[in-house]
Amino acid sequence: MIQVMRRLACLVVVVLCLLPAAPASAAPGPLVMAHRGGAGLWPENTLEAFKRSVRLGVDVLEMDVKLTADGVPVVIHDDSLDRTTDCTGLVSERTFAEVQRCDAGYRFSRDGGRTFLYRGRGLTVPALEIVLRFGRSKGILMNPEIKNLPTDADFQVSPEVYTTPIAAAVRESRSQHLVTFASFWPPNLDSIESKLPGIRTALLTQGLEPAPPDGPRFPCLANVAVSAVRGYEVSQPEWTSIDLAPCVEVSAALGRPVEVWTPDDPAAMAGLAELGVSGIITNRPDLLLEVLGRR
Repeated sequence: MIQVMRRLACLVVVVLCLLPAAPASAAPGPLVMAHRGGAGLWPENTLEAFKRSVRLGVDVLEMDVKLTADGVPVVIHDDSLDRTTDCTGLVSERTFAEVQRCDAGYRFSRDGGRTFLYRGRGLTVPALEIVLRFGRSKGILMNPEIKNLPTDADFQVSPEVYTTPIAAAVRESRSQHLVTFASFWPPNLDSIESKLPGIRTALLTQGLEPAPPDGPRFPCLANVAVSAVRGYEVSQPEWTSIDLAPCVEVSAALGRPVEVWTPDDPAAMAGLAELGVSGIITNRPDLLLEVLGRR
């Protein structure tokens, strides 16, 4: 296993040395990236969460993008409306008007379901364009994840179905300079790049924890290698990736960012910051800001 990881690391170095280095971030320490707008603090993927995260002082708003039945990109994580709203059914089977009638704050509770402070307060599942316009008005970086995956209930064979209206939302909001699109599925990234030349893209990979009994794990180095070959600017591995330390070392030497997801424990955050990751995507950006001494 160690030999395989070393060979992959060498391959990554060779490939990346042939590519121009990305400019290093000017911000001290890792970027504070609010996962779904800070899902541990406010109703996830809502304008309320994004507004509060901006006021909190985060660097990046992370979000998820799905399509409604009439092709409107909306900011929500799940295939269905059940977990986060008072509605039921697949997002892909509801029109945008129908989705807008759902209460996106209905299920959120900070105390294990004893109280629901955001019910009936007018929180909706926002259109992507509205969120992008808000981000542009604040001059904040945004990291939408394109959720068209082969495992999704509403999977479309062609990524064009997703990326065409998503690209239109970016153009209408004039936010391209602030956006980095992420996905676990490379065809999504290739497709959005073809529609928005110059857009930044990030490849997501899982850390494969716990360890499979029958083989090695090196998803971060593999992420960096694939990203380099396909031209994605950012690697976003899971923070539990077994090879994270050598991966960050290789990437840092070449000026390529590694942004990890999704630690919520302050001790883990501190360790990742010390390791030198470029960004940390977390449900608790308040804790990360405290760890970094920025609150």
